[in-house]
Amino acid sequence: MRLLPAAAFALLAVTAPLASAQNVLIDFENNWSYGTDVNGYYAGGTASDSTSGPNRGVSFVNFTGLSNDASFTYYSNAPSPLGVAYTHASQGSDHAFINMTTAAAGALTFSYSSPVGIAGAVRAFSGPNGTGNLLASIDLNGNAPTGDYATWAQATLQFAVLARSFDFVPGNQRRRLRQRCDHRRRSV
Repeated sequence: MRLLPAAAFALLAVTAPLASAQNVLIDFENNWSYGTDVNGYYAGGTASDSTSGPNRGVSFVNFTGLSNDASFTYYSNAPSPLGVAYTHASQGSDHAFINMTTAAAGALTFSYSSPVGIAGAVRAFSGPNGTGNLLASIDLNGNAPTGDYATWAQATLQFAVLARSFDFVPGNQRRRLRQRCDHRRRSV
């Protein structure tokens, strides 16, 4: 059984050109129970199954963690094999967000796998949950047309000012996100 068609993102990194910036890594390397939302797992809170992870100051809205089975039913060749996350935002006004406790500056770099191309797929905003000013956006090309999530590409979204959230815009299909987040933050 495969997951519903979605774009999957792996290796997510936000970097800042500042010497005082701190690196943060989100790699979803967890044994996720099927259907567990990531929520505050990486922000000092809990996932929807009440488990907690390291406090990296990064929370998620409409992202579900997923661990593969022994047969690699859900995905393969991901940059980090134990866990992934996928967005479950639908078309319309329902979006998936990554919120930063401390603003990020510079660039968001991530690996992804998607059965379809998505225009404006990832957008950086100055406020939480996609509020404030739109700082930058990036399109994603489809790279897994059969929906097997075996091909991963890297993309970089660059922005010049501090970002507090990243909006993963719904495409024609849901998106899976396998991500390792390594970013630099600075206090504002």
